[in-house]
Amino acid sequence: MTDYVEDGKNGLIFESGNTNQLADKLLDLLTHPDKRRCLADSGYQTVQSFSWQAVAINIMDIFRQI
Repeated sequence: MTDYVEDGKNGLIFESGNTNQLADKLLDLLTHPDKRRCLADSGYQTVQSFSWQAVAINIMDIFRQI
C-alpha cells in the first residue's frame, strides 16, 4: 500500500492502532481546507491510474512490446 500512497500527498498513513496519530491527521485536514482539497485531488488522480481502462491500456502496451 505504501508503494502507492504518499502520506499527506495522496492519502494518509498512520501507525496501525494509533488513534491519536489518526485523529491528529484528520484534525489537520479539518482545519486546513486547502490541504484537504489537494489531498482529495491527488488521491483521485492516483486512483485513476488503477481504473480498468488504464490497466487494459498498460496490458496492451506490454503485449505490443512483446
